[in-house]
Amino acid sequence: MSDNSKTSNLYLAAAVGFYSTFVGIAVCWALYKVWTSTQMTNILASTSIDDISIMLITLSFTMLGGMMGAVLHGLVGLHIHAVIKGEFNRRFIGSYILGPFGAAFLSLAIFCIIQGGLMALGGEVSAPDEILRASLFYIAVGVLCGFAFDTVILRIDGIAKQMFGAKKESFLENALTEAYKNTKS
Repeated sequence: MSDNSKTSNLYLAAAVGFYSTFVGIAVCWALYKVWTSTQMTNILASTSIDDISIMLITLSFTMLGGMMGAVLHGLVGLHIHAVIKGEFNRRFIGSYILGPFGAAFLSLAIFCIIQGGLMALGGEVSAPDEILRASLFYIAVGVLCGFAFDTVILRIDGIAKQMFGAKKESFLENALTEAYKNTKS
């Protein structure tokens, strides 16, 4: 690789780092705004609030947690590839840019799966006195979804194969395995 190309990749890695940091700060700000919202204040004060509001707040926490996890995943990957190994590959820029938004939607799906009872992690909508623990739980679920989205996708794929009796290999599993092989070579 030429020196100009390495310098270009270094600048590109720095731009991706700034973008990821900006998205991370925006997510922290949004978490703060949801946490300090009037509805959340009412919930923590144990005043009456409907289940839909609680559901929307915990859904927001889950999606924002997913975005935070994806930002963390991207920053760790950027540090490893650009700083430690010195081999930032520009073909993965889409993952850095779109990863937080994909993780938000993946977190939405996991939230629905948990609330729907398919995975025995959640339960019913939390009572006001349990909302702090439930909020932190859903932020954590979101962060894990964003940080390890490929693992989560493969797990959902495995569950779908079991539920619907698929006998052949999974397209997703093959694609991720192939992608990992290409990054190691």
